[in-house]
Amino acid sequence: MIRGRILVVDDQPELREALSTHLSDAGWEVIEAANGRDSLRAFDESSPDVVLLDVILPDISGLDILDELKS
Repeated sequence: MIRGRILVVDDQPELREALSTHLSDAGWEVIEAANGRDSLRAFDESSPDVVLLDVILPDISGLDILDELKS
């Protein structure tokens, strides 16, 4: 049973993959993004129920992304 859709945003591949694996094993449908621009695109395309967002990203601050998602 799928618990919901979660967007995992982190620029560190090992951490992003580990989180995705554990969340998937726990029943989540996982969408991954490695940077801010990809996260905004993935959010629009997949309409996730939950966003797990790194604050320090190379292109756009996670806090700026959060502001964008809330608007």
